[in-house]
Amino acid sequence: MRRLRAPSFLVGERSSLGEALRQAAVEIDLDDHAVDDIERLLPATLIESPCFFIRLTQAWCYDFDLPIDRLPGDRIAIGSAMFPPVRRLLDVLLFASRRLVEDDLGKYLRRLGDESRHHDVMAEVLVVLSLPSDVSLAFEVPAETGNCRTVDWRIHRHPQPPVLLDVKNRTGDAVAFLASLVTAGASASTVQPTHDHAVLFQGVLPKFAECSPTDCLQGVWVITKVKQEETELNTVFDALDATRVHFAVISNMNRECIALSRASVDRALLAETLNLTERPERIVFRRDS
Repeated sequence: MRRLRAPSFLVGERSSLGEALRQAAVEIDLDDHAVDDIERLLPATLIESPCFFIRLTQAWCYDFDLPIDRLPGDRIAIGSAMFPPVRRLLDVLLFASRRLVEDDLGKYLRRLGDESRHHDVMAEVLVVLSLPSDVSLAFEVPAETGNCRTVDWRIHRHPQPPVLLDVKNRTGDAVAFLASLVTAGASASTVQPTHDHAVLFQGVLPKFAECSPTDCLQGVWVITKVKQEETELNTVFDALDATRVHFAVISNMNRECIALSRASVDRALLAETLNLTERPERIVFRRDS
């Protein structure tokens, strides 16, 4: 097992990942046989992750991510992203094992074991975790633009039109914000996030063909680590090709979100289809307000 990197003041009891999964399984009444099946799915790199009971949130966490090391003065940031909750991992593994076909599951698990991409791969399933079993899901479907790209999900709840949904987990704005805090020094408490909102949607447009939202609803779900300035965010979304991107969901890792959409999109249907929990106050802010 690898050395635990969490600060000692956060660390309570320690455990293996397998045992921590069993502790988390108790919360959802998952039997031992099901946990055994989940444990067998774990990539070797994840099995070696040290786990601990974090005093701050009173939950089991595992140590599996890279620190942020692109900060001024050769600073390194060690934070909560490096110690995700075991319960979240259990939920993702359960969903993937039940809803992905065998080939897709194998590819997904291999990518999940890559520490440098772990949160990106987790994000792909986190956004659809709460969809009911009667919703049809296809994973990594070929893009309709003929450019060898794939879109993460095709979601279909009959008789509504299908939804093509691409998922992006963005960390660049968090790195930029931390860098500004380091530079500000003693005045860091007054710093507001400033970053290029267009980066949130980078690489999205080429995945979607021109389409009417009444035929197929197309959009992106972006997970970000810092709040976005609301006016600037809307301006960037409005500038995207409206025939290709019909909506955007901006959220944190807990799926608290804000949804942006074109006038032609039925927002109530969008929220119902994706089971959105809209909490704009957790996602956006107004500069200097």
